[in-house]
Amino acid sequence: MRIINYDGSQIAVLDDEDTRLEHGIEDLFSKEDFKQFFGIDYDGYLTVVYEPYRNMYVVEKIGGEVEAYDDPTKEPILNKIKMKEDDIMDYLVLRHLKKEIPSKFHRIENYKYVLPKEFEEAYQKQLEEKEAHRFLMESLPYAIRELEEALHPAAAKTTASLAEDPIMVMRQEAYSKISREFWEKKSGLTRALAGCKKPVEDMSPEELKKSIKGEQ
Repeated sequence: MRIINYDGSQIAVLDDEDTRLEHGIEDLFSKEDFKQFFGIDYDGYLTVVYEPYRNMYVVEKIGGEVEAYDDPTKEPILNKIKMKEDDIMDYLVLRHLKKEIPSKFHRIENYKYVLPKEFEEAYQKQLEEKEAHRFLMESLPYAIRELEEALHPAAAKTTASLAEDPIMVMRQEAYSKISREFWEKKSGLTRALAGCKKPVEDMSPEELKKSIKGEQ
């Protein structure tokens, strides 16, 4: 884990060793959020570098000299980071899991995705809807071309003949697999009707845990 702050404003947290995520973590916090979420106050500090894997602990206070430590417990802010290190990683892993959850049917338990048995059928239908939507989007240029040719005054094709076109038949089948709810979500109507929800990035550790618990 690396926690770095070079300019007295944003705090970067990086980690590529946590096995709970398939990818590493690279996230930014404002000083205000870091203080609110973890109780670590960066006021008065210009530079704070916390890198245990390199045994690198550096602090520069505003108006002061750069100081390096071989033990983070010897400097107040470094010691607070050390004490909160697990809480910070737990929060970031949970935040990434929440943002990247495979579907509304999945749950997060013990930092893993779980698909309850009662939602397996609904999740399979969602996968089929996504595949049908993908096909519709990919075949759209073909459908537009065929329709334009059929509508042309000199065209040999007719709109009736399109009903027998294999691709057009497959498009109709794909349409039949997609629910109204899916179309509304894809168009953004669901988000508009639901109103503005608090972004995951703005949730405190407590709010994030409550939101996940409420979905279970």
